[in-house]
Amino acid sequence: MSLLAPWFYRSLLVENSILECPETFAVEVLNNKNYHEALCSLKKELKPDWISPSAIYSGKDGSGTSEYKNIAVYKAISETLERWAFYEIADSKDAKKFSFDLNPSTTGLAAYPGLNAKKARENAIIEAQERWALQEFWRGNLPIVEHLNKVENLHHFEILTDMKQVRISLLSYQSGSQFLYAFAGDNSLENSFEHALIELSRNMRVMSKFKKESKNYEKFEEISDKRLMFFSTPEGNNLFKDKINSASKSQKTKPTLICDKELTGPWNQYTKVWRYLYDNSYPDSDSDHTIFMF
Repeated sequence: MSLLAPWFYRSLLVENSILECPETFAVEVLNNKNYHEALCSLKKELKPDWISPSAIYSGKDGSGTSEYKNIAVYKAISETLERWAFYEIADSKDAKKFSFDLNPSTTGLAAYPGLNAKKARENAIIEAQERWALQEFWRGNLPIVEHLNKVENLHHFEILTDMKQVRISLLSYQSGSQFLYAFAGDNSLENSFEHALIELSRNMRVMSKFKKESKNYEKFEEISDKRLMFFSTPEGNNLFKDKINSASKSQKTKPTLICDKELTGPWNQYTKVWRYLYDNSYPDSDSDHTIFMF
C-alpha cells in the first residue's frame, strides 16, 4: 500500500460525507497466518438503486486484508472509492468509453492513492489478466496445472497463460460436504496463492452460514450468490472437476485489449482509479448459474 495513503485518506478516517467508518476484525486463514480484515461502505446517497444486493456477502462496498490493521483499512477505502468511480461512470454517458457496455462490472478496475496513476494501472492490469484467464479457462481455452500444498483437502491450481505480469491461482477446498473456491492473480505464484487463501477464508466464513441452503441454490436471486451456492454442492464440484480434467493442453486464445484509461471524478482528491480490460472477460450469460464466476 502507498506510503501516501495516510495523507490522501486522512479526511476519510474521521466523520465525512463519502464513507462510513471502516469496521475491522481479526481473521485466520488455512496456512495458520493471522490477518486483519477491514470492511468499508459508501454513504447511502452515493450508492445507486440499481445495485443487486447479495444475500451471502455483506452490503459493504470495499474490503481489505493485511497483517497490519491500518493497511487493511487503507485497502478497504481504496476498494470503496473504486466502487464509487464504478457506480458513477457505469451509469453515465461515458459508460461506453470505458467498455461498461461490454463488461458492466468492476473487472479490471483498481484504485491506488498515489501522486500519479502508475500503480493503479499496474493493479488494474493484474486484475484484468486474472479475470480474462478465468473466463477463458472455463471456456476450455487455457491449460491448467496443479501444485502441491500443505493444507489438507485443498487443491491449488494455476491457470497458465503467456502473460508475464501475472500468475493466477485457483483454489478448491472441501469442508465436510461443502465445496469452496477462490482465485487471485499476482506478480508471483507465492503471492497469488496467499491472496487466494485470504479470499478463500472470506468465502469459508460467509458460506458456513448457508450449508443447508446450498442444495436450494435456485432460490437465491443474485446470480453470483446462485453460482457460489451451486458450486458448493457435489454437483457443482463435479462440473468444476470436469473443467479441470478437460482443460486445454495449450493456450488457444490471446487477450484483446479494449480499455486502458483513467477514470476521473470527485474521487481523484483521494485516489487514482484505472480500468484495464480485455474483450471476452465477462461471463457468456448473466443468468447461467453453471458458469464459474462469482
